[in-house]
Amino acid sequence: MKRLLFTGMLLALGMFVFTQAAHAQIKFSEFDGARLVTYTQDDASESTFKDWVGEMNVGAGLRTSMNSAKTGGASRTYDFNLDNVRLYVSSSGHDVITLEFNMDINNAQGFGVGTEAGEARVLDAIAKFKLSDAVNVWIGRMLPPSDRSNLSGPYYLNAWTFPWVQFGYHNIFQGRDDGILVHGKLKEGRFEYAVGAFDGKSAAPGSNDNMMVAGRLNVNLLDVEEGYYNSSTYFGSMDILTIGFAFQSQNGTDVGTGDYDGYSFDVLYERPTDDGGAITVEGAWYDFEGTQSTNDGNSYFVMVSRMSGSDVAIGPASGRVVPYYRHQNFDRDAGAATDKIRSNDWGLHLVMNGHNSRFTLEYSKSETVSGGSTEDVRFGYQLQF
Repeated sequence: MKRLLFTGMLLALGMFVFTQAAHAQIKFSEFDGARLVTYTQDDASESTFKDWVGEMNVGAGLRTSMNSAKTGGASRTYDFNLDNVRLYVSSSGHDVITLEFNMDINNAQGFGVGTEAGEARVLDAIAKFKLSDAVNVWIGRMLPPSDRSNLSGPYYLNAWTFPWVQFGYHNIFQGRDDGILVHGKLKEGRFEYAVGAFDGKSAAPGSNDNMMVAGRLNVNLLDVEEGYYNSSTYFGSMDILTIGFAFQSQNGTDVGTGDYDGYSFDVLYERPTDDGGAITVEGAWYDFEGTQSTNDGNSYFVMVSRMSGSDVAIGPASGRVVPYYRHQNFDRDAGAATDKIRSNDWGLHLVMNGHNSRFTLEYSKSETVSGGSTEDVRFGYQLQF
């Protein structure tokens, strides 16, 4: 029944995209020796490939931290980490077609493969076609529709560490997968949808190789969050109450592997306070099945933060102080007691320039139902240009 539902959703979306594309008035002319392709749109001048003028924007991001950890009765350890080192490139040669290309280090946030931990690796490589506000088509390597935390990424979270309760999603690297995506906004942005088909888990030679279907729906009840990506805080610049639902599903590829299904609900509430600060509350719930790992089960996190209404100076650095608290819980299906784990995270941001310049001090204590525990202390800084 679920497969029929997903198929029906894709067919309906295909009809919708077709009708919207027709309204864009894209016409392809025959080759006449001078023009290869002609594009016309309401109130737009006629142009050809030869007339395209390219634009390119380049940026960079760094997240680096000092970490101290103590597990059970073991000695405390100390490490310096490069959590993320990103290169951002976006270019456009047309008002409809753009390119997004981003890179990160291979072991970003401690995840990755390969013998060279610091080597650069493709993060995103997306050809984007904007037919209208309601229909945007992306092709390449990207974040499939999933939860808010994935679509915020490490730089736009309201904490330093990524919530580990959502690690049941399939991905190549940092949540990414290869595929095609259609997304857009309806009713002046009150509803935002995304649906796509992706490689998912690859089958062994000679086995059925099925695509993974993924989708997300956002409902903006107050101010509208624009675009496919989002943040976990807007530092009081908007009144936010957004509810999101996401799913990923793939038929089993090999004998005995079973089907993969992941579902999540998330909510973000943020309101400015009278003193110029902000209160932010975020929560998410997940259910995973068929991950072919220990991440089958259900999980959740809840988080609250309060941004100060005025700047605080700490030496030469000044910015808004944001204390936060997050509780995480993962109830895995596996029988081992160590697979059922919870943690409490307390943190303090000094926000100098939004998500572009921020210091964070974070303390976390995680515990398993068997009584094991780990304490982590992190001091990090992130910078983006």
